[in-house]
Amino acid sequence: MKVSKRQSPAGRHRDSNPFREAARQMDEAVTLFYGKNKKKATEAFQAIMERFPEEKMIADRCRTYIRICERLAAGGPQQAATAEELYVRGSWHMNNGELDQAITDLQASMKLDPKSEHVHYTMAAAYARKGDAEAAARHLGQAIQINPDNREFVLNDADFIDVFNYPAIEAMLESSS
Repeated sequence: MKVSKRQSPAGRHRDSNPFREAARQMDEAVTLFYGKNKKKATEAFQAIMERFPEEKMIADRCRTYIRICERLAAGGPQQAATAEELYVRGSWHMNNGELDQAITDLQASMKLDPKSEHVHYTMAAAYARKGDAEAAARHLGQAIQINPDNREFVLNDADFIDVFNYPAIEAMLESSS
């Protein structure tokens, strides 16, 4: 799972070509960010915002990454300051298989933004990967309640493969048929 793939399962314009290109470029910029090249990453995030001003969700993510890059470049604290930054950090830990740390960061993000569907969805995925179907179902239920489209996204998300047969999750997914 890449951070940019989990940015938001919501949104109705996912099939637009500009969105796909912006998402592809976002993946490249995130790779620069995690590759420790903050200057090039910042430039890439800024270029994405300039090229795709209509992609508000991606522009918001770019601004979050730019703030983190600026804080790191200034020698400032590396602590995540916003719900979005905690989400990004939690997603990074999840991508690296550090599920307990991912859950810790995602819980902190959720305290700041309890109605964030992408945090609930990612938290559900982290618990599913840990094999905690009950916690996964609880957070997936929240994500679906906030945005019913999440019911469809989970059907194609390998993070949930081990919990598809859990009764509560099975019931959520059957209601999409």
